[in-house]
Amino acid sequence: MSAPPQPGIKVSVREWREAWNRRLRPFIMSAAALELYREAVLHPQTRRFGEIASIGIGYVTGANNFFHLRPSEAALWGIPEVFLHPTVRNGRALPPRQLTTKTCERWYRNDDLVILLRL
Repeated sequence: MSAPPQPGIKVSVREWREAWNRRLRPFIMSAAALELYREAVLHPQTRRFGEIASIGIGYVTGANNFFHLRPSEAALWGIPEVFLHPTVRNGRALPPRQLTTKTCERWYRNDDLVILLRL
């Protein structure tokens, strides 16, 4: 983690708006991390997550165990699959490298809290 920017740091409004989509985080990253990030973003095989999946904060709750079901609970209650939606409860549930169909299958096999109702 890098230190906050020094007082008096100048941020180009144009770069802030156009290159970083009005985000300030890049301006507090180390130069090496920022260069690596730029290389990844500009790589021809890089895709923005939003191009391949629907993402968003969606909801915020301190009661994940209440709002998320286990596959066994959904079966017990006889909830039709059309109303069930696999979801990522929190960042700690994500695998370190990539989220795949096999990841979701493992969550179901382990009877993890990974289902939301889609109403």
